[in-house]
Amino acid sequence: MGITNDYSMGYSSHPGFRAGTCTPFYFFNLKTDEKTNLKITPFAVMDVGFIDYLKCSTT
Repeated sequence: MGITNDYSMGYSSHPGFRAGTCTPFYFFNLKTDEKTNLKITPFAVMDVGFIDYLKCSTT
């Protein structure tokens, strides 16, 4: 069974796509040279990135 979906692929300190894409993709294991069943869904921004790191106002 295990984990099949991951939604944590992103930066906390600045906006942008950590994987370079906004499209979900399957994780590739470099050690075994094969695609896994773990589906990665990237995100673009976190509110903490704007508030804490970029010092943007919340109002």
